[in-house]
Parts: sequence; C-alpha cells; structure tokens
Amino acid sequence: TFGFFGRKYTSRKNIKLNPDFPNLFFSLTEFREIEVKNSASSYDRTGWDTIRHKDLSEKEKNIYLMVDSVKEQPTFKKIENFVYLLGTGYLKRGFIEFGPYYKVYSRNAIEGHRVRLGARTGNSFSKKIELNGYMAFGLDDQKTKYGLGTKLKLYREPWTLAQINYYKDMIQLGANLGDFGSDNIFSVSAKNDKLLFIEKFELGIERDLMKSMTG
Repeated sequence: TFGFFGRKYTSRKNIKLNPDFPNLFFSLTEFREIEVKNSASSYDRTGWDTIRHKDLSEKEKNIYLMVDSVKEQPTFKKIENFVYLLGTGYLKRGFIEFGPYYKVYSRNAIEGHRVRLGARTGNSFSKKIELNGYMAFGLDDQKTKYGLGTKLKLYREPWTLAQINYYKDMIQLGANLGDFGSDNIFSVSAKNDKLLFIEKFELGIERDLMKSMTG
C-alpha cells in the first residue's frame, strides 16, 4: 500500500484583545475575510526566515529543497503547463500565452471553415496589466476579423478592473463577444447563419460591489 501523512502547524503571536474595529469592518462592500499584503508574494527565503515564529528543522528545510528541485524539473513544468492549458485554454510560452485553444477552429454558414489565432500577456509580463488580441479568417467569405484589448487592475481593495476592447468580427445575434459563443471548436454546424458582422468599441470598469458580487 501507498500513503502519506500530512501535518499542519499554526502559530500566532501579538494577539490583541478587544481591539477597536473601524466603522467599515462589517461592511458588505469593504470587508474581506483575509487581507494579503501586496508584497507577500515577493518574499524570498530570507524574508520568510525573519517573520517565521519558529526556525525550520533540518527535515523541514530538506523538504523545501526537494520541492524547489522538483519545480525545476522539465517533466514537472510540462505537466504544470498542460494543466494550465486545460484549465484556462491558454498555452504558456514565456511572458506570452497563446489561445484559447477551443477557438482555433469553428464553422458556420457564412464564414465556412474559420481559423483564429489569439494571444495575451501573462503574469510573468505584468500582474497589473494584460494586453490581448486575436485574428481570424473565414475561408468562404474571405474576410479577416480581429480584436484588440487591454485590462488594467486599478485597485485590489475593493477589486477594480478597467478594460478597453475593440472588435471587428462576426458575432452571433444576441451573444456577447466575451462569451463562449459560436466561435469555438465545438461549433461546427454549417446551419448557423444568425451572424452579423460588427465593429465595436468597449470601455468599462468592473468593481466588487459586495462579497461575491461584481458589477
């Protein structure tokens, strides 16, 4: 048989009893269960050693070294990229991500066979701004379609995102260009003729209105 043991260790210090809470502490729009500092993801090993309550044992240090070495293995990186591809639809290549794969090919009554190639910048390029774009071509109508866009994270608390998009493409009536829509590999029906060629410019802001609600 094969198995493993898991152990969790929690340490707390500098606990404050009966603190004074700010007026917005219980607000539905401002309250967050866990607040993470922006610099938390950039701590190196030395930084964690200074804030850790208790020094790691030699066994725990060896576990960290083993995990770090596994992450550098080519096989692990391939598996990680494959799981990311399945989950997001994008293939990582440096700071550029190509995809989504399910929109590479589709078919409809107006364009016939449609081929599309798209890409966006990943977190290795920037965690605050994303640039994206795509180009598509229909073999029957012989027209080139394309779209360009950018997303900018303005604030983390509350989460606020600004985006600008420009499209010149064929869209299914009643659908949104950001939806899964008819432009995907699972849509290969030549009977789909409810399409309209449009040119569209979008400028918008998304913000957390309250917990689990964005508008």
